[in-house]
Amino acid sequence: MEEFRGCLFSESDLYFLEEMLWLRPKANKTLLLGVLPITQTLWGKITSIKAKKPGEEVAANRAICFIESRRFTGNVRAPFELRIERINSRIVAEPWKMQEGPGESAWLCEVTALKEGYMSRLRSWSEVRDDVRRMIEERGIVCFKHVPDYVHAAVGIDCSQLLMVLSDRLEGMPEGSVIHIVADYNVGAEKDLERWSQVTGNEVLDFRVEKRLAHALIRRKTSG
Repeated sequence: MEEFRGCLFSESDLYFLEEMLWLRPKANKTLLLGVLPITQTLWGKITSIKAKKPGEEVAANRAICFIESRRFTGNVRAPFELRIERINSRIVAEPWKMQEGPGESAWLCEVTALKEGYMSRLRSWSEVRDDVRRMIEERGIVCFKHVPDYVHAAVGIDCSQLLMVLSDRLEGMPEGSVIHIVADYNVGAEKDLERWSQVTGNEVLDFRVEKRLAHALIRRKTSG
């Protein structure tokens, strides 16, 4: 695995960047297919997946599933002519799990290529690595282990003021919601956030600094 800003990529998988897909060859032209973890930032949390049924054949560039997320609604299209063999039931139940990286359970479906030459449309990690890194750098993408429900940009806001705004924002969210905060980094910000967490009961899941910006992942407290 190789990591850029928390986003994990398998060096043995194949990639189809036009549709943000990774594919893992199995046997006899069969591959596992999933979505790149960088969609956490670009699409927001996936809330619904409506996939084709097992046994259906899909032409190249035609829809294999319809996705709804916080900032994206549309089809994910097939990189080549294929037949859907099975759907990951876990992903149908919890769609956002597909954005957690190319893990053993974070795939959408298993497909079989129907024509020779399908490999010509896919790229190895070494071929797409620079493009992926450039995309992450240019778009300020950061991936987390947990997929956030919301993103809140607070650049240019004083830390104490930000914590008050954050408290108010979380109060309006359902219990257990996760928010990704992006703010200017100041020395001591992480400790201030820890103290705030102890007082409010909201959980800091992750904190990291990228190019003078602080990224914090926070889960709203639950009453249980």
